[in-house]
Amino acid sequence: MENDLIVILATIAVLPYIFLVALFYTGWNRGEQRKLKLRSQIPFLSVVVAFRNEQEKLPRLLACLSGLHYPGGNYEILLSDDFSTDSSKEIISEFIRDKSHFKLILPSEQDQKGKKGALNRAILQAKGEIIITTDADCSMGFHWLISMGKVFTDEVNFVIGPVVIKAEKGGLFKRMQALEFHSLSASTGGSAGWGMPVLCNGANLAFRKKGWEEVVGQVRGKDSPSGDDVFLLHAFKKRYPGSIVYLHDQEAIVQTGASKTLMQFLRQRIRWAGKSGKFSDPFTLISGCVVAMMNLLIIVLLVTSIFWPGGLVFLAIVWGIKSLADFGLLARVGTFFGDRKLLWLFPLVALVYPIYVSVTLVLAAVLPMKSGNHFRE
Repeated sequence: MENDLIVILATIAVLPYIFLVALFYTGWNRGEQRKLKLRSQIPFLSVVVAFRNEQEKLPRLLACLSGLHYPGGNYEILLSDDFSTDSSKEIISEFIRDKSHFKLILPSEQDQKGKKGALNRAILQAKGEIIITTDADCSMGFHWLISMGKVFTDEVNFVIGPVVIKAEKGGLFKRMQALEFHSLSASTGGSAGWGMPVLCNGANLAFRKKGWEEVVGQVRGKDSPSGDDVFLLHAFKKRYPGSIVYLHDQEAIVQTGASKTLMQFLRQRIRWAGKSGKFSDPFTLISGCVVAMMNLLIIVLLVTSIFWPGGLVFLAIVWGIKSLADFGLLARVGTFFGDRKLLWLFPLVALVYPIYVSVTLVLAAVLPMKSGNHFRE
């Protein structure tokens, strides 16, 4: 009887998961095949970067930003300090001395601390019709601004740009992160392809300043130390349904950094998992529950197989079904990012993934989310 119950529970978890993966796969294809209208006149853009103690990463970012190409020079770059205590401010001040497109924004003692405060200070001062955000550990190509700005027709209010972890010269841990990050991209682009976006990444976002001014007061998660990007996405989704797109353009790709240590990686994922309870969007909540149930099921089957003679066989079947679905989706997304060679790591990632997801879910539930450096974005 107990074994029959396990089989029933497994079926309840597996079928919705397969449906969700299929939804993301078809949504990715749908978005990639969609022909976006392009603006005849390129808008003025404001690129916003919030930074805190990023002296090692800033030189690469600044070099990329200074090399951007945009017609007529109709853009500005606002670098907003979040109370840095290293030499970040000095590095930026020296770099932008003779560059009129750049502006350094320094906080006052009364200003809000944290990434959200730094972003808000910059956006309030931005002159652009369109705001584009990225992070201090990122790099991008010469035509990034053109790719992001040209799709803002009257029908578009929010653009989710593609983000990737490049790992050609990285070790095993970095390459595993790069492949795992593709699963997030698949969820992001796949859900957006059906007009139901659930995720985005502040490393590559664009939105109308006018829209931001209308929704910023209703953005959820104000007490969360992270999630400024995803909470903003859902505020736009509620206010402007059907006007959010995932940009399937390789010239729009932004490269972000991988976590250097396992503890840093886990802290990041705990932050991400911790904010999930603050979402109110039904599809986002259902998607998160389906993914969580599937990965927790793997762990439950692993434990019960100790007492159930046929448990390992059943576990292998469930894990195999999940892996086949995941592999197809990752292969599709990897083609777009040009990283299909990472797929040789898939068996290892597929084994580790349910464990780390379950661990981060549990830790996110029991650990308090703090606004200090320990849990900072």
